[in-house]
Amino acid sequence: MSLSHLPHGLFATPSLGGSVAGSLARYPGLWTQRIFFVDADHGSNGNTGLEPTKAKATIQAAVNAAGVDDTIYIRPQAETQGWSDLDPRYGSYRATYIENVNVVRFTKAGLSIIGTGNGWGTSGGSVTMVGAAAQDCTIDVHAAFVNIENIQFGWRAQQTNQTGTVIRLINGQTLDDTASHSAFGDTVSNCWFDRSGNVWGAILIASSAGHLIENCTFDNCNVGVYLDSSDTTPDGVFIRGNTWFGTASNTTVCIVMADVDDICIERNIFAHTCPSKGSPNKYVSVAGTAYGSYFGNIVGSTQTAVATDHSLNNLSSGGNMGKTGSFLT
Repeated sequence: MSLSHLPHGLFATPSLGGSVAGSLARYPGLWTQRIFFVDADHGSNGNTGLEPTKAKATIQAAVNAAGVDDTIYIRPQAETQGWSDLDPRYGSYRATYIENVNVVRFTKAGLSIIGTGNGWGTSGGSVTMVGAAAQDCTIDVHAAFVNIENIQFGWRAQQTNQTGTVIRLINGQTLDDTASHSAFGDTVSNCWFDRSGNVWGAILIASSAGHLIENCTFDNCNVGVYLDSSDTTPDGVFIRGNTWFGTASNTTVCIVMADVDDICIERNIFAHTCPSKGSPNKYVSVAGTAYGSYFGNIVGSTQTAVATDHSLNNLSSGGNMGKTGSFLT
């Protein structure tokens, strides 16, 4: 396969990763020569999924067909489906992939799942997704080096426990009594999480390590990112360049963790006042032993001390700023 022979304007899709235009490294999946396509309106799960005109109809079918280091591109739906139980602002005008996706370990390592839509709002503009089953994760990742990018997520009102988060990156064995978890080095980038009410977070990093959460938006989420150390301590996690916004009374905590090693929380914007829905009522809360840094963040608070609206324990901090432009001490 050569770059000049890829059909269908593939390189015009908006989010292909990498940094050097024209290089193979910029286009995920070319190393394996396996790129899958998902099109809910025109595809079929009986198709190979290897061409846009032979696209799969569901994301899970494409995941099942894909292997190590493959890439999946998802086309926005043109048809409308109801999302009124998730957010009444949208009623029946939001096109949605309604399914639960399971990314198993080993055979799906290095998989990229990328939405190709533009914008975040109306039907056909963005790739939007919500779980079909109330107590299942919308995307449950058990594999290493998985990339999830450019997707807008809703949530089911019944998604309240650990296995009902929006995205779960899970490692270890004791979390749900199975050994089939090996998630480390995963990335969640440029995604939107809309009104997730789960106490385990819109993104649950479950005893796993080496993750990057970047350029995501958390819209009125009860908990944005939850780092759980029930089995092993999360290690080497970067949370940077994300935005939390909405009403403080809809949020309990933006980022919460117990024990964690080598976490870097940098250049995030917490655009509302300090969370007030329920304990711990903090932008960032550390309940156990933490090692890492909290640098260059902006909060929508008038407080001058970090400790007033954060519980960082022994995370180092500096260069953080409140809404009045004053640096937090």
